[in-house]
Amino acid sequence: MTAADAVMVIHLGVVVFNASLLVLVPWGRSRWHWVRHRLIRQLHLLMMFSIAIQTLLGHQCPLTLLEASLRHEQIEGLFFARIIHAFLFWDLPLSVFATLYLVCLIWAITLWFHVPPFDGYRTLAIKANRLATKAWR
Repeated sequence: MTAADAVMVIHLGVVVFNASLLVLVPWGRSRWHWVRHRLIRQLHLLMMFSIAIQTLLGHQCPLTLLEASLRHEQIEGLFFARIIHAFLFWDLPLSVFATLYLVCLIWAITLWFHVPPFDGYRTLAIKANRLATKAWR
């Protein structure tokens, strides 16, 4: 695995993290407590914000630029690396990506208010205690 392939795998991880939380947070709001973890949600919102702003300003992703400089625009290597590259890089105008990322940012902000994060396990324990108390009344 080359350095460019490693950057591409990290890039894939960023994409999967951001895209999956857009679905998992509303779906898991009453199922999984980790979707309300403040640090995860702050990181997600920060990443979505920076991606949307970069694209609206017409800049490419730093990971894309780093991979291209390491790869020298040659997509050689492992079969798996070519599949990831095809998944990550679409030949569409920048305006399509800007619109998509802006919609995703708006959705992430909406999720922040409709599925608010909690401050930690202490808050979770207090909420669980209140629910248990109500159940026994």
